Amino acid sequence: MLIFDSGTYWNEGIKYTHTVPFRDHSDSQEFRKIAREQNLNRYNSISFKCTTITNAARTEIEPGYTRSALIDSEKRTYKGRKLILVTGLKDIPPDIEGYKENWPSHI
Repeated sequence: MLIFDSGTYWNEGIKYTHTVPFRDHSDSQEFRKIAREQNLNRYNSISFKCTTITNAARTEIEPGYTRSALIDSEKRTYKGRKLILVTGLKDIPPDIEGYKENWPSHI
């Protein structure tokens, strides 16, 4: 399994994680680092690639056989039988005066 990571996180700017069992109030970057290391050390079938996927499509490799084809920001192509798409979140702050300026450090 190959996991692509763009390095852009919805909780960028938030110093500590919250409501994560056994890791509450952990440093966000440290939490990601530990989670990645635990998966890589335990499962030989998992690897991570730091890149941004810009295109994903099904492509026919020969009559009757299709694969997922991914293209990253450097125009590299990756092909596989299955694709699991996991995207992140994007906070949309309410239109309240001062909210954007205080998110996430004070709210």
